[in-house]
Amino acid sequence: MTHLPQFVSLAEDGVYEFYLDHTLLASARMCEARFDLDHIQMYKPKTLPWALDFGTLVHLCMEFYHKHEMTGKVLELKSFLEYGSKSWRDGGYDKYAQLPQYKAVGGFSGFIVLLTQYHTYYQQQTNLKPIALEIAFGRNKEVPLLADATLYKWAPFRLYLSGRMDIIFDDGRRLGSMDHKTFSMAGKNPMTGYEVQEGMTGYIYAMNYIYKAHFSHLIQRDTNVLWLNFILTKAEEDLNKRFQRVPLYKTASQLEEYRLRQISTCAKIYQLLVEGRPPDFNASVCTNYWHSTCHYQPVHRLSSKEDQLIVLGKEFKKEEWNPEK
Repeated sequence: MTHLPQFVSLAEDGVYEFYLDHTLLASARMCEARFDLDHIQMYKPKTLPWALDFGTLVHLCMEFYHKHEMTGKVLELKSFLEYGSKSWRDGGYDKYAQLPQYKAVGGFSGFIVLLTQYHTYYQQQTNLKPIALEIAFGRNKEVPLLADATLYKWAPFRLYLSGRMDIIFDDGRRLGSMDHKTFSMAGKNPMTGYEVQEGMTGYIYAMNYIYKAHFSHLIQRDTNVLWLNFILTKAEEDLNKRFQRVPLYKTASQLEEYRLRQISTCAKIYQLLVEGRPPDFNASVCTNYWHSTCHYQPVHRLSSKEDQLIVLGKEFKKEEWNPEK
């Protein structure tokens, strides 16, 4: 390789070291052809899908909310709404006005109602105390998945989990990160898709290491937990249905199984990057990649490599993925 992506380096002893986050690992499992274009060739769509873009907006607002919560000062509703309004305008979200998802939210006014209700609902709840923001891990090898490159013959590399914990909470007994998730259908159990989700398990796995490095003064905290902060995007008067904070637990054996699965996935990435194995093509997800069409479907449906490159040059940009962000 003439250029190593940000998520891999060659150590002085000749061993490749990988720093992989959930996005990289999940992409390699889902479709290696997409992983190759996304993270080896480093293509990115010039425009984001609504779900990802709107989720980013909600995430920014939650981060603003909890930063103020950490100061111990009351965040005035006016300030919260001003921040949300500016973020909406800066992101140009009215460009999605014709989409059914935009209409389901209620556009800008519906978004402001959502923030107002969130502020009202959680200003009265003090059982979770935020104690840290934006703890990144990765390049400094804080969270090892495989530190000994000789342990498995099929895994001749070192592997470290990467990512960023946006906010860490303490409830007096448990210490864990919180992940914000939007969902669109009232009445369904939003936990169903996350109980075995690798990204959530990874945050819990990482917390066991982050705890020792940053919070060892908090004695006897259970760190095998993560809180999912569910936010229903569709208008709902019953705030107990619109907002839910649900703890997710993992046992030590589940975390060890998780660790081995990530090593197995990294072995595939190692073959692609170092050994030059051609990527597999998973056509079953071309029209159902996280419930939508894969953004490379218009590329891969073309028979000519030249035509594929034309579409990639027109509809995509080059941008390297940073696993610590």
